[in-house]
Amino acid sequence: MVIDHSLHLIIPLFVLFVSGSLGWGWSLLYVCGLWKHLPNFMYRLFFSGLLGILVQGDLILVFGLLGRLEKSALLLLFFAGLFLGIYFLYVYKKKVKDSVAVEIFAKTEKRHIVIFLVLSVPFLVLIFLHSLAPDLSGDAYLYHITVPNFYAQEGKIVRVPMSFCYNYPLQIEMYILAAIRLGQEQAGVMMNFALAVLSLIGIIILGTLLRSRFVGFLSGFVFISLPIVMRIASSSLVDLSSAPFILGAFICLYKWEKKREKQLLFLGGICGGGAVAIKLFMGFASFIILPLAVCAFSIKMRKEGDFLIGNIIRTIKNLVLYGAAVFCPVFPWMLKNALFTKNPFYPFLIHVLPTRGDLVESALVLHRLHGIPPVQGFFPMMKRSFGIFSLLAWDANWLIIGAMIMAPVFFVIMPGKRNIRTFFGIQIVLAAFMLYYGRNAQVRWFLGFFPVFIVGLILGLDTLVHSNRRARFYVIFFLVCLCFVIAGKFYYFRIKETGYYPWLAFSQKSLSEYMKHQNRVKEGDFINRGIPPGGKVFLLDREILSIGRWLRRRFVQGGGLCFKRWEKQNTSIDEILRDLKTLEVTHIGASRLLENKLFFRLKKEYLRVQAVHPTFTLYKVLYPPGL
Repeated sequence: MVIDHSLHLIIPLFVLFVSGSLGWGWSLLYVCGLWKHLPNFMYRLFFSGLLGILVQGDLILVFGLLGRLEKSALLLLFFAGLFLGIYFLYVYKKKVKDSVAVEIFAKTEKRHIVIFLVLSVPFLVLIFLHSLAPDLSGDAYLYHITVPNFYAQEGKIVRVPMSFCYNYPLQIEMYILAAIRLGQEQAGVMMNFALAVLSLIGIIILGTLLRSRFVGFLSGFVFISLPIVMRIASSSLVDLSSAPFILGAFICLYKWEKKREKQLLFLGGICGGGAVAIKLFMGFASFIILPLAVCAFSIKMRKEGDFLIGNIIRTIKNLVLYGAAVFCPVFPWMLKNALFTKNPFYPFLIHVLPTRGDLVESALVLHRLHGIPPVQGFFPMMKRSFGIFSLLAWDANWLIIGAMIMAPVFFVIMPGKRNIRTFFGIQIVLAAFMLYYGRNAQVRWFLGFFPVFIVGLILGLDTLVHSNRRARFYVIFFLVCLCFVIAGKFYYFRIKETGYYPWLAFSQKSLSEYMKHQNRVKEGDFINRGIPPGGKVFLLDREILSIGRWLRRRFVQGGGLCFKRWEKQNTSIDEILRDLKTLEVTHIGASRLLENKLFFRLKKEYLRVQAVHPTFTLYKVLYPPGL
């Protein structure tokens, strides 16, 4: 196989990644004194996980930029986080006398904990088992695994000639990069499973904060049973991995509104920035929705006798503090973009800020694929937007439809604290954004919002039936049964469609048999066998579903875009050869679907067929003397 897959190495390496992240995060919480502003160990565990993902991911980025991706350096990084975490946890426990169990489960009925575990553990086990298998999802080929694999084969993070995907923020992909360098790719992919578990903890905290631990547990079960969560959490797709950061931002803002402690506002901003460092799409929440919440809470904080100008100044100060915090996790990726593309906001603002010319066309591909449509009139916009409902229903996310519909109702009827009304107000804005942009995006892009919608739905249902014990029991029973039926149906059809059973990951022979039937895997094997270890292949291939995902040789992705640019600029064959030599290309792997006239001219004069595959041809580049 083109991928090393040894469970006795993958699982310990995954545990090391997780414990190292928790260690770095816990150390930061303790050294900065932030743990004092969090009420119990469950909060501290949750936020140490979030901070650790950011710190350790950024350290891998730094190691990559410095060309220090050796196995020894990476292992030292992870073990350093582990030992720092153990040390500061020991120091912390000397100061805090209560046991961890008491801090986490205080004021919680044991039967709620038992019921939650009995219902949720089967889904967690299934997600874990599926996360052990090599990821075959589309965007794993486009960039989630292809990009870290490119850097891993180079041995460092370097300037990329073409593809826009290489210049996204890649916080989680840094773990995949480290895992590939350590020889077990799947350990890095499994970090998305770890973040799904972190989301589960965050949902319990938010539900408890807004109403009760019961609401938190029920929201957590509904979340982990969603089919789309089961599918995405076991893959390399990072959409769900932004969810705990969005949850962390909400939790911090609500605690800040109550306690008025600036440290909580800053921590909330860090979480908002972390969501963007994982998924650019979350910029809508971090740069628009959460600042609106900061403004709303700042206005609530007015004291008797405050003048209008005082409220405005306080709000501006809070927004500046929040903005500075958001900037911290995003800054390393802006700096990387500035170094490699000249535009820190790439792939955006390409016509406003100076941007490398060879990357402009690639960014325009992104804009054409996913650009936000122009603002339209109300009725045309609503007509287009309602297509989101069929997409959500197809993905079995009926709960999200319910939450979107009920959010305005709960905003009106919800009694009690004003911050709960603010919560539903935010849900309404998020729902409007989903309705407007939904048909131009894949449903999974919104996964960072899903936990917020689910907590709102369960909170509203609990309010409606709280006083009627019999109605409450029947509603909960029906909800749990519905979740199991839909999840079971989805799981059955997924196995039928893919032919993958979770126990295949435990047998190298069975997994190899399953993988060898995948077309892109066959092509990857073909390229790897045809190129010597020191070679480098230029891929004239689809940028989406790139074969670079499976290569164990140095490669250049986006060859189709390169040839389009060369054709547009009337580049001569000699100039193309110079460009290829600058890139250190020794071979060209050409998909027969993408060969064009310019390539035929190059092939006729300077390429020699080395190997032929049914869908791919491998050529050796013959550079003329003195070039």
